[in-house]
Amino acid sequence: MYYRSTPNRMHQEVLSFLLCTIANYIDSNGYPGEVYPGPFAVKLFHDRDDTVEPDMRHMRP
Repeated sequence: MYYRSTPNRMHQEVLSFLLCTIANYIDSNGYPGEVYPGPFAVKLFHDRDDTVEPDMRHMRP
């Protein structure tokens, strides 16, 4: 079961801080990929149809 509620202001502030920190780390260290804020559908299992929407997602090219 997943807890699904509307994010509050503090949640969004933390998410924004983490997004910028992780994106800056990736860029400054030359790692491939990009960081995206949610919602972003992610399929956890290949044999199931359910998806989740994390707050952020790192995508490699």
